[in-house]
Amino acid sequence: MSTPVLLLFAKLPVPGHCKTRLGATIGPVAAARLADCFLLDSVERFSRLGDLWLMGDRPDARSFERWLSPGVAYRYQGEGSLGERLARAFRAAFDVGRGALALGADTPHLPREIVAEAGGRVGSGEVVVGPSPDGGYYLIGWPGPVEGWERCFAHDRWGGPDVLACTEGILEECGIPWCALPPFADIDEWSDLLQWTRRTEAAPAADPPLRSESAAAEVVRAAFREGGWDR
Repeated sequence: MSTPVLLLFAKLPVPGHCKTRLGATIGPVAAARLADCFLLDSVERFSRLGDLWLMGDRPDARSFERWLSPGVAYRYQGEGSLGERLARAFRAAFDVGRGALALGADTPHLPREIVAEAGGRVGSGEVVVGPSPDGGYYLIGWPGPVEGWERCFAHDRWGGPDVLACTEGILEECGIPWCALPPFADIDEWSDLLQWTRRTEAAPAADPPLRSESAAAEVVRAAFREGGWDR
């Protein structure tokens, strides 16, 4: 099998449009700045692993020109629920004879080794799912249009705490074997951001350094300074 395509889903990083749950605490401008860094880091890091399609939420690729490095293709997500948009992206990959991995731009710190492992498994014909602590998943990969695959994206649990359980149930009902990747948390809420910055402060710097780490540290410091909070 050929190497799977990486489908990187992202909203345009503008204030009030992206990272809204995080923006409720740190403000929409700071949230958009973080989203910008997250997307830059994600494209830079994961495009080294193979073909990357940036799945943006604007029909015109020029809206995402800042984040399109050489070799990165732009694809419009289209309208509909997250499940409908995921299914559409996977179908586009299948139509050109490729398997695919899908993940969001809110895990720029995801170890590339995990993504590489997922790509290897999908390339050898396996379905992979990366569980996240909030009950969803940070990555899902399909080697091709396995019978029943679209059912995993046709449910109505998106945004809730049981997306992973629902997906696992559908996989079992369809008799589709799958492999679980190591658990990993994305950054959606203030608590996620705070935990991440505390971990990065205590850990060696990433190589190469992540823009997201320094931007997150500055945002957290500003939030505590302006809010008068105690760390």
